[in-house]
Amino acid sequence: MILKRFSQAIVNQNWSVVVLEIIVVVVGIFLGLQVDDWNEARKYRQQESLYLDKVFDDLTAMRLDLVDSIEGNETRRQRMTAALYTLEACDSSADAQSDVKYALEHYQVSPPINYLDATYSEMVASGSLVRLQDQELKQKISYTYSALEDLNANIRSFRVSMPNVDVIVWRNVSFSVDKDSGRLSATFDIAELCENIEIRNAFVEMIDIQRDGKSAAGRALTQVNDLIALLDANSKI
Repeated sequence: MILKRFSQAIVNQNWSVVVLEIIVVVVGIFLGLQVDDWNEARKYRQQESLYLDKVFDDLTAMRLDLVDSIEGNETRRQRMTAALYTLEACDSSADAQSDVKYALEHYQVSPPINYLDATYSEMVASGSLVRLQDQELKQKISYTYSALEDLNANIRSFRVSMPNVDVIVWRNVSFSVDKDSGRLSATFDIAELCENIEIRNAFVEMIDIQRDGKSAAGRALTQVNDLIALLDANSKI
């Protein structure tokens, strides 16, 4: 219909109608493009909101893992420190020996956290992270997931010093598996361990590994807490 009127106006040299029809067409195209842009922006906002909600849930779950990890590191560090003091004092009491037994049965425990990065990876792959308008939030998400990835890498690196500790421990301690619980069980002569400088040094290394693990997890937890607070504030805007 517009094309027919436009052609007729040219034939009749009705230039005001020609100009009006051109304006109508241009405005129509502009509005159509604007509507497309609005729809696209709305789609991105909805997708962004879904991603950020999932990231919030993932971080909340990983936060629990981090808290458990820190508490576990601290518990093991305290028991291993008590075990070292037991060896230095050559305390043969049952309570003191229980710390040594605990340390020997748990020194290899350095579990990584459950790194939930599927949503983050999808955000990166889809370009949603790049499109985030909030630059602070965008950077904080990247930094936090990098910190979590580094944490697991650090936990795995702690194992590098384990072979030296293993050699010393295995030379002086007998290990078995408890038939009822299926847990590792250590048997040792406390008097022999007290006189063994290698064993005491191995306990120092065990303590250091747990301390490093707690520090690394603590740094990651700070990042996670900050990002959770930022996401929570962003959702209320």
